[in-house]
Amino acid sequence: MVITVAKAALPEDLALLSHNHEKLRPPQGVVRAPTAEATKAVSPDREERLRKDRLRKRLSKEKFQTELNHLHRTSVALEYQLSAVQKKRRVDAETDAQWRQRAIQEKARLHDAYATGQALYRELVSQMEKAVIFKSICGPTSDTMMFLDPRRDPWSLHTLCKDPDRQEHALRSIAQYQSCKITPELFAKLPGPRDGSYNLVLDETDQHVSYVELFKHGTFAAHHEDVAQALHRYCLTAHQGKQVRCVDGTLALTVFTDKRRHYVVNLVRESDERMILTHRTLIYDDVHGRMAHESIAGWWVCERLPSLDGHTPRSVMRCYAQACIDVNTELSVQAYTSYLVNAAKEDVGMNQALAQFRILSLT
Repeated sequence: MVITVAKAALPEDLALLSHNHEKLRPPQGVVRAPTAEATKAVSPDREERLRKDRLRKRLSKEKFQTELNHLHRTSVALEYQLSAVQKKRRVDAETDAQWRQRAIQEKARLHDAYATGQALYRELVSQMEKAVIFKSICGPTSDTMMFLDPRRDPWSLHTLCKDPDRQEHALRSIAQYQSCKITPELFAKLPGPRDGSYNLVLDETDQHVSYVELFKHGTFAAHHEDVAQALHRYCLTAHQGKQVRCVDGTLALTVFTDKRRHYVVNLVRESDERMILTHRTLIYDDVHGRMAHESIAGWWVCERLPSLDGHTPRSVMRCYAQACIDVNTELSVQAYTSYLVNAAKEDVGMNQALAQFRILSLT
């Protein structure tokens, strides 16, 4: 048996061994790179968690950016709206001030116009009073009685019948009674081209107005029948405040609801050379129990005139009307002044209806 005895290590050998061992030990603080085996050892679950974490961070960043962009756009829009509102507010403030100033100016103009109208009305009343005094001084004239006078005529000739079945017959009788007044005496009253527009007729005392006469004259380059038909259509044109009830093609009843005035309008063909439009008011409305304060009757005579060139037709229109107002004698001048002012306003509408023809003269 062979016994091997280990050689005792010398101190030099021990030091050498210790030095070699230190060389083989890796330096402290140095991390070794993972080997392929270590990488493969990472579990798939952890890799999935990392991927989801990266996706979540990216989506969160995109959402934040989207919200930031939306807030920026909202801020820009609100700033624009604020600027527009401030600008509009400044404009509205300026506009309101301008409108207030204009309203003040218009109010002042309206006040001045009203004062002027009142002054003119007082002047008209004064002139009418002077005219009455002048006619009274001149003495009685050849003025005739009214052709249709409710103060002396039968009451039925100035009343709208209450019975609907008898109204048409009553209206025909009233229109026929007015047509019977077309006499030489009436034709003598028809105006010429240079006559005035009205005349005051005094009562038997020669102190107060009994009734007023109104005149109108015109010549046209048109057929007399066309002129008469135009006047007839104008009288039968309904509008707000005016109702029209036609009895036949020529006779109708017109009612002015605001004035409570009833007109009987009729168109009469007297001959091939002449047509006459008659109109008159009714004093009492037996249907509604209303009494009118004005009695008006008029005759519009349209006649053919000889043509100057043999081709162009010519015609003349002459109107004569009478109006009586039921009022106290002390207020008669003011009442007739107001009536003449309103008649002048209504005459404007009549002239507009006649403007469709070539007017040679019109007064």
